[in-house]
Amino acid sequence: MLKNLLITALVPFSAAARQAPACLSAQGTPVDWWLALKHPLGDTFSYTDASSAGEWAPPRPGLASPSPSLSPLAATLGPLYSPSPSPAAYALWNDEPPPPPRDNVTAAVAPAPPPWFAHSKGAVALTEHGGWLLVHSAPRWPPAPSGGSYTGLAPPQQVYGQAFLCLSLDAAGAGAAVAGLARGLRPRTFAASDPGGQALKNFPGFPALARPRSGRRPPPSGLHITYLTTAGGAPLALFTSAGSGGREGFLWDHVARNLPAPLLAVASWRRGPGRALPPACGGNGSPAVLNVLSIRPPGAAAAWSGEDDHGKWGVAFGAGVGGGTVPSSSCVGDANREESQLRRGGAVVCLVGSGVLRAAVAAVDGCKLLLTDA
Repeated sequence: MLKNLLITALVPFSAAARQAPACLSAQGTPVDWWLALKHPLGDTFSYTDASSAGEWAPPRPGLASPSPSLSPLAATLGPLYSPSPSPAAYALWNDEPPPPPRDNVTAAVAPAPPPWFAHSKGAVALTEHGGWLLVHSAPRWPPAPSGGSYTGLAPPQQVYGQAFLCLSLDAAGAGAAVAGLARGLRPRTFAASDPGGQALKNFPGFPALARPRSGRRPPPSGLHITYLTTAGGAPLALFTSAGSGGREGFLWDHVARNLPAPLLAVASWRRGPGRALPPACGGNGSPAVLNVLSIRPPGAAAAWSGEDDHGKWGVAFGAGVGGGTVPSSSCVGDANREESQLRRGGAVVCLVGSGVLRAAVAAVDGCKLLLTDA
């Protein structure tokens, strides 16, 4: 299936897809996908999107801004917070939700999460024509739309590095994404809206994302893969885990086993009490899974330690690694590579065949001889 996805040609948005909510750049331009890495200690960020042919824009400040002319986050999410009710259905989830707004009409905060709530952070906005999916690492964000205007990233979210991936989807892609997330996640949803029931009508899995979960029952265990494409035809693989307990159920191992590459380098939170996992050097047909120790996107003044980054992203190194010839893939998710999360669900989305995140890896731990073309 991945081979078939890799030969999918990129095509312009269809007329129907252009009517759907889309990922917007800070210039207000709809793009097929965009990826932003926020640097630690502030809101400087590195940015690339589908129109950049793999190149990164020079780092600049502004990701935390509520101004859509400065931040792709504000440009993309802003329409959900407009004075008039958004015509799009949406669902926002975060294992660490933001404080509830005073006017808690459309927002609902789940109780304190038991261990089986997914360690997951994301958002979708949908109409019958499609929409966008955002996967990210920022805790207590974004604010619920019922609370008023979009206020950006608060100071606590600006201390550490963070990662954000936005994907524009046509109706078929949105349906596949919603179904995949509904099947494999138990999200802590804190805000949702479905004007006129359009999402329920067109995307049957939407209620599983939109309805806050009580957490009284553990989720079904299992690992899932959903193959889909963006509105412009870029191949994607959506990996989800409900948290099945053993090492075979760990989300990033799931990703590594199912991407056509011999090595997966993962950047994730390393300061928590959950014990970061050591590198797995692979062999006997198993891929190596390494930890990213330092990060330096193109143009960054200096590298920063992985301990100063809260993002959860990875890059499957293909060509140039151990003599491999398969393409690289770039992934953004919401789960950490640590023992405490072996029982937690989560999601990872990969741009299959895109090595755009290779340029952000400055150093990895262990198995360094495999990394011949970083």
